[in-house]
Amino acid sequence: MRTCVLPGGTFFYGIHKPSYHVSNLRQQTQCDQLGNDQNDNPIDNRINFPEDDLEVQQADWIYEIANPFPFRGTTFIGKDWADRSAADYERIRLTDPPQLSLSQIFKDAQIDTTLIEKLPRPVQLSLATTSTDSEDLVRLAHLSCSFQFNETRQPVGLNYELDSKHICRPAISDDDLFEAVANNPALPDQYKIAMVIRPGAQGGSEIIGDFHQEQGTHIYEYLRRNSYIGGGHYAANMAENAI
Repeated sequence: MRTCVLPGGTFFYGIHKPSYHVSNLRQQTQCDQLGNDQNDNPIDNRINFPEDDLEVQQADWIYEIANPFPFRGTTFIGKDWADRSAADYERIRLTDPPQLSLSQIFKDAQIDTTLIEKLPRPVQLSLATTSTDSEDLVRLAHLSCSFQFNETRQPVGLNYELDSKHICRPAISDDDLFEAVANNPALPDQYKIAMVIRPGAQGGSEIIGDFHQEQGTHIYEYLRRNSYIGGGHYAANMAENAI
């Protein structure tokens, strides 16, 4: 089986140094002016319409890296991208999202914030993934599913209902909106716990292991029975008391 980790612990990868011939089968040429440079010289697209066949010599190298787990396939990475990323690894990090609060924009414009509930669904979905304001996200969460609350109006769970197969499931009215808002880090923790984090919130996957440590570390190990791997696979999720 193919893997990037050899039995002795050595990291193993391949390098491609491409050179190849390409037949030019184009029948028509359409040269156009694309614009002008800073000196008002015309810029055209003639380079896109070669007259002859192409001989590509010494194209960019490619790294071929098999996944440690063979069933996950292989990744191909251009050397130029890899070199630039190695020199500046922060360019591949997940940057902090820009602050966005549609509720505050509405308030500043003296518009009722309940207008969020009347926005077109594509706009609501976009807001669910990009907003950093808990007020926006709580409104969207209420549009996506039905909550149960305690005496202080904090969510403690979801309402459940029977589906067409008489299986008891969470009362989710918009699955896409539910998933988008539940996975936004700015959603208040109590909503995250009720929607997706508490054991059982996402279904009946059995917890077959856990890890505890001081200072708030608590991880559940779930069994995924109906897996793409024969024999099942496992998913480690943070527990509700450790987010």
